[in-house]
Amino acid sequence: MRILDIGSGAGDVAFLCSELVGPTGEVVGTDLALAAVERAELRAKNAEAGRISFRHGDPAELIFDEPFDAIVGRYVLQFIPDPAQSLRQIVRHLRPGGVVVFHELDWDGARSSPPSPTYDQVCGWLSRTIEGRERRCALVRDLPLCLKRLVYPRRS
Repeated sequence: MRILDIGSGAGDVAFLCSELVGPTGEVVGTDLALAAVERAELRAKNAEAGRISFRHGDPAELIFDEPFDAIVGRYVLQFIPDPAQSLRQIVRHLRPGGVVVFHELDWDGARSSPPSPTYDQVCGWLSRTIEGRERRCALVRDLPLCLKRLVYPRRS
């Protein structure tokens, strides 16, 4: 099994995925931030995780030798200006019948139980910071439209 991790950062999701692919599988993590890729590579080297590698660059533009069985990402779509367009390009790397899984935050729906004014204040700060950088805080609300706009390329 081969898994492509979008927006790997320091590689946390890639390391989790390595447990799924087993000793014969492969995980390739990608990130736009070179410093994050370098950190992830160092972690993989120190962990002697030979089945994990990392690539610097935009996964919508990168070229891979083989298709992936799964494409995953965590907390990444909200930072992409046009998630549908990016996903349209990223799924080119997916084998027919493969799966796409993203875990995204919904800051509009963030709540604590019992209610905590401090928690609410911090969530507000985070939302305003993210939106101030013209990114999405409520991607979950917009995700159905994003996915509706996503047209998987035909495979021959």
